Amino acid sequence: MKHKHAMNRLAVGVWLLAATASVWAQAEAKDAVLQRSAQEEAASLQLAAAHDRAMVAARALVGEEADSLNPDELEASIADRLPGFAGWLHLDDGRSVVRMVLPAGAAAQRSAQDLAARLGLERAPEVRAALFDSRQLLNFKQAAFKLASAEGVIATHIDRDANRVEVSYNETLSAEQVELLSRRLVDAGIPLAALVLRPAELPQRRATTGVSVRAQPTPLAAGAQFNYTTGSGSFVCSVGVPATRAGVRGFVTASHCSQRVYSVTANTTMRAPNGTYVGNESVDPAGFSCPLPDTLGCRRADALFVSGAAASVVDFGRVLVTNSNSLIVAGTIPVRGTLSFPTVGQTVYKTGRTTGTRSGRVARVCVDALVGDGAGNTYGALCSVEINSSSFSAGGDSGSSIWVYDGVGAVVTGILSYGSSTSTGFSPWGGVTRELGALTIR
Repeated sequence: MKHKHAMNRLAVGVWLLAATASVWAQAEAKDAVLQRSAQEEAASLQLAAAHDRAMVAARALVGEEADSLNPDELEASIADRLPGFAGWLHLDDGRSVVRMVLPAGAAAQRSAQDLAARLGLERAPEVRAALFDSRQLLNFKQAAFKLASAEGVIATHIDRDANRVEVSYNETLSAEQVELLSRRLVDAGIPLAALVLRPAELPQRRATTGVSVRAQPTPLAAGAQFNYTTGSGSFVCSVGVPATRAGVRGFVTASHCSQRVYSVTANTTMRAPNGTYVGNESVDPAGFSCPLPDTLGCRRADALFVSGAAASVVDFGRVLVTNSNSLIVAGTIPVRGTLSFPTVGQTVYKTGRTTGTRSGRVARVCVDALVGDGAGNTYGALCSVEINSSSFSAGGDSGSSIWVYDGVGAVVTGILSYGSSTSTGFSPWGGVTRELGALTIR
């Protein structure tokens, strides 16, 4: 009787063969999603190496403070110490270009050699002339963002390649309104030569209502769906990354995946798709006052920390990976570390409950953006990172961790925040820890 439900040897063999085939199929599917061409792999490594060299030089000039500053703040601090410095550009082949406001009649090569000596570089970088230094560009960017509103400026960022401030305005503005906005920017002290204006959609948060086709049981790894309820209805978001904060285990997700962005007053309860309690919103700092009309405040990261459930409900140190163009989980990869800020051109990945695992290249770093909450309110997401893609994310992917694949696992570099039909914005990990404090994720 005790062997009544046991499989015979043949059945066991068939089951093992099928299970092994399934494991291999999942591994192959996961590898297909993360597979990169040799060219992409080389470019990713070269960009990372160039970024690391730049950070070594920045620390030599600015000191330990360099690691706590966002890219715009860091380059402005370098300009304070190195007159004329106008930013770094890192190329796919690993070379770095330095923009400099060169003195009249100065030989570019001589300036490059002087610059290499000041930055502690082994060889002189390519130097390209600039009109404005990094401190000026940051001041212009901040002045432009003071004009932000849902019907005006909706994002600003420094385009280092163009040596200008790119100002995105609501695409619904008429030609006359754009001309008026241009005059207001000049009146705010920004030279026309320092401006690039472009139309864009007002980005929206990436939480959504509905039922997911994914139903991951606990413990939840990064990328899994969780549910929460507000006075406006039931919503779904994605687990960013399980983490430990001040000795308490939980997970990080987007601040707007709660009753109210930049607030813990409602103490939002989160649950797994099967109803299991996975925690409450516990750390979500208040937004600070910023010169924007009709907003819920500004912060350097759209991120909150969830805690309160048993430690076993989150799967520490792992990120889910789905099959190509699918929500079926192919497997997991380990979390290998963090990257405070990615660089333009780097390939990043995310896994979210709506679009699964997708990749895209960083288009803009340190964007100050105005984001709509779907209820007529807006909030400021400062120093965000943007990817130009219509398919990288969709509603419900909010909170997903953004990561760089190092060939073995995920190096977490941010939390997905907002999107439009053409782009996705995320809060860089440097901003997340600046708002939430130290986090251990592996």
